[in-house]
Amino acid sequence: MLSLFAITAPIFLLIILGYLALKSGLISTEANIGFGRFVLYFGMPAMVFQGISPLHMSEILNPGYVAAYAIGSLLAFAFGWLISRSNAVNKGLPPALVGMGMSCSNSAYIGYPVMLLTFATPPATGFAMVLLVENLLMIPLTLVLLEYGAGRGSGNTGLALWRPLVRRVLGSPMILAVFSSMAVSLFDIAVPAVLDQSLAMLAQAAPPVALFVIGGSLVGASLRGMGGAGIRHCDR
Repeated sequence: MLSLFAITAPIFLLIILGYLALKSGLISTEANIGFGRFVLYFGMPAMVFQGISPLHMSEILNPGYVAAYAIGSLLAFAFGWLISRSNAVNKGLPPALVGMGMSCSNSAYIGYPVMLLTFATPPATGFAMVLLVENLLMIPLTLVLLEYGAGRGSGNTGLALWRPLVRRVLGSPMILAVFSSMAVSLFDIAVPAVLDQSLAMLAQAAPPVALFVIGGSLVGASLRGMGGAGIRHCDR
């Protein structure tokens, strides 16, 4: 029990710190959004690159592990989708968003800090494969379904819908980080020491800042308003 508390307490303290900083006005909403963009465009991609690029391609892609995690994620997504479509309470929330909430475990924002606090030597191989499934399968699947639903509602389901969607998915910082790190691993490219150290510093900053941002985003939120807030956040 004490060991579990020692692992989770720092995570909740950082979330509470972010909440109090925004609630007190010490940090503005705009600043918190800026921190979030730092995590999304710099910290997390650097963390993904650092986690995958040093590994051999055979370590990155364990077919059994990837298949098991992917199938489990898809089943959880389908379960959330079906519940959302059959439950009147969730009619205001897109089924794809409910499915993503049930299938994506937020490995980068929450799982990575927990992993760092739990293991003396973090299992980078398993973490890399989890990121591959989430960023190359689950998140793109959610975006496709959300964009398709929005396009179908407006009568636009042709190339005008799919072109920006493909650009959005392939241009995601996390997707670019995954592909670039896999290329470095596949072709055995040596990353310059200066660049590697810079990426390591960004990667180390990502988990605490991400938790801080999560805490700040809770200011003004309520359980009843979480659905609408989630949709607005996804639109951004």
